[in-house]
Order: sequence, then structure tokens, then C-alpha cells
Amino acid sequence: MTINILIILLCLIINFSYSTYIFRTKNINIIASIEADKVPKQKVKRLVKLFVCCLTCATFIIICSILVIEQNLILSMCLVFLSFIVLSIIYIYYLMIKK
Repeated sequence: MTINILIILLCLIINFSYSTYIFRTKNINIIASIEADKVPKQKVKRLVKLFVCCLTCATFIIICSILVIEQNLILSMCLVFLSFIVLSIIYIYYLMIKK
């Protein structure tokens, strides 16, 4: 159980630092599979906000999955799958706004 708490704290720290960096710099080059030159300049801010929101939600879903894994493995696996669905929202939006 203590290793789970350490993993959760590590997830939160990484999420907070990565989200803060992306939000402040608006550097979308660091986001995987997104080509910054294909994103219109007026849509960069909205893409960054959506990315930070989706990343935070997915992190919290994964944290819930870590907490539940000892009691219910199937629910934990479903939560991990849900986190991938939440993260795919970013790429769906990217495909919609791509030039």
C-alpha cells in the first residue's frame, strides 16, 4: 500500500509540473504526435487548455485505478482504458482543427 501512495504522489508531481510547463509556455511541440505548424495560431491556446484538462482528468482516473487495483482488478483495467479514451479527446480535437 505504501508503494501505491508513492506512485500516486509521483503521478501528481509529474502531472503538475508537465501541465504547468505546457500551460505557461504554450509549447505544443512537446505534446506527442502534434505538429505545431499545422495548428492555427488562434487555436493553440484552446488546444493547450484542453490538453491540460484531459491530462489532469486522465491522471486522476489512473490514480483511482491504482487505489482500486487490490480490490477489483477488472474495474482498475476499465479505469485505465477510460483514461486512454479521455486522452484521445486531445487528438480528436487536433484532427478537427488541423489545416
